Amino acid sequence: MKKDLNTVISNINSLLKEKKFKELINEINHNFNEEKPPAILNILGVAKIFQPNATKKDKISGANDFKEAFIKDNSFLNSLINYIRISIELEDYKEALTFAKQYESKLGYQKDIFRGIARINFKIGNVKESVKYLGEVLRKNDGTSKNWTQYLIRLNYDYFVDQKEYLNRCIKFSDSLEVIDEKYLKPIIKEKKKKIKLGFISADFRSHPVSSLFLELIKRLDNKKFETYGFSNTEKNHYDSETEKYQKTFNNWSDISEMKDKDVINAIRSNGVNILIHLGGLFDRSRLMVIKNRVAPTQISWMNISTTGVKNMDYLIADENLIKKNEEEMYSEKIIYMPNIWNIHGGFKEKNLINNFREVKFDKEITFGSFNNFDKISDKVVHVWSMILKKIKKSKLILRSSNKLNKEYLYNRFKEFNVHKKIEIQDLIKNELDHLKSYHKIDLALDTFPTPGIITTFESLWMGVPVITMKGFNLCSRAGESIMKNINMNELICENEEDYISKVINLSSNVNKLNLIRKKIYNEAKKSKLFDYDTFNHEFEKLMINIAETN
Repeated sequence: MKKDLNTVISNINSLLKEKKFKELINEINHNFNEEKPPAILNILGVAKIFQPNATKKDKISGANDFKEAFIKDNSFLNSLINYIRISIELEDYKEALTFAKQYESKLGYQKDIFRGIARINFKIGNVKESVKYLGEVLRKNDGTSKNWTQYLIRLNYDYFVDQKEYLNRCIKFSDSLEVIDEKYLKPIIKEKKKKIKLGFISADFRSHPVSSLFLELIKRLDNKKFETYGFSNTEKNHYDSETEKYQKTFNNWSDISEMKDKDVINAIRSNGVNILIHLGGLFDRSRLMVIKNRVAPTQISWMNISTTGVKNMDYLIADENLIKKNEEEMYSEKIIYMPNIWNIHGGFKEKNLINNFREVKFDKEITFGSFNNFDKISDKVVHVWSMILKKIKKSKLILRSSNKLNKEYLYNRFKEFNVHKKIEIQDLIKNELDHLKSYHKIDLALDTFPTPGIITTFESLWMGVPVITMKGFNLCSRAGESIMKNINMNELICENEEDYISKVINLSSNVNKLNLIRKKIYNEAKKSKLFDYDTFNHEFEKLMINIAETN
């Protein structure tokens, strides 16, 4: 010890408060030897991570300080929370999860630890454990709005609950959202003018799957009938070339990403929007509290995974393949049906992929593929795909995901069925053209269930690759069905797991039949309702006009 202890501690606290992290690191290293107390190690770790221009090496060193602090005192909660958070950032999960479970075993429930366990399990691909721990946080009434939306989204990735129970849990989420006293809010403007003021709120006005479905629609809306408003909750550090397209396409653009909910409510109300369409539903940065406090006379949910359960969300856009008439009571919103399909894709005409059809030849083996995000690979999917790989000796399965989940965990799930050597897990292909061309390596695409692919299914069909999909039980799980029915490919929809396996085996053993289906899809998909923006836009505009006139 170089100085009086009280003086050193006072200096450390002052530097920490002033966020002078480099000076703080020097102060600690100068005055403490290698045997630093846990509290000092924790502060040192914070300083290393938050110092200006911190490198990955600095963050790893900070993580080691947190770990050492917890090892010295395994009841030191703050050091463990810090260790979990930085470990997730560094994608180094194993020890953090072990320590968190040790803490749980010794001291029981603690909200931040359970949140951390949920986050780590989701990152490694264990959706079931993530749902379990998030559920416990919510049962203790310790959940944030983000915890709620994460939990509700993940419930769709496996057969956790039926649609009726899902609605009940969404309503509980809605009940947790704040209601702001109207005296602090501007009044809603209900004027009807020549043009319908049509607003859209989203966190994904950027390079994102939503753009493939949505940007072209905004471009084609009739400016004589509609005035469009884009309310962007996209974080500014995620702005990209797609964001610029949105900014130019909307008649009016507002960045709400850094605004408080009350200010967002007042801003949207001030614009006098007639209809506000909320995109993405329960996904991150959803701002559903804004919807609950009503900002427009009519509020609609679109491109959502299911119901929101949120009060004042008036309508949900679907189609008759997604939600049956006798199921409408299991959704909090009134269902409005598009005549054919609930949304479509812009296609890839600009990618110069014309006359690129490939017939399959089973010279050595048949190649299956799924480019759906790994969090959609449920236990039943692993089982079904494993049975297929076992029954078809000369076969392999290529998997690729756009999100960062632990490959090792997924690989080990297939290892349980001894088919892991037939699995090829690829890294994300960032270049879109290269990604699309990679479908030429796939003979038959396998869809996930109960949450199917949407963008990946559109991509696959555009490239002439059939997709085997599973029959569902609600909006989310029937997306693959709706897509297949809109290209008259009911034969690719499976009734159950046995039918799924049977259909794959049948096509795999009959190359001529498979090639006929591939040729039909390649020739007809591009001309189908899936990519027909003229028809879809006409139907969408008509729907919006009818809603505006009746509300």
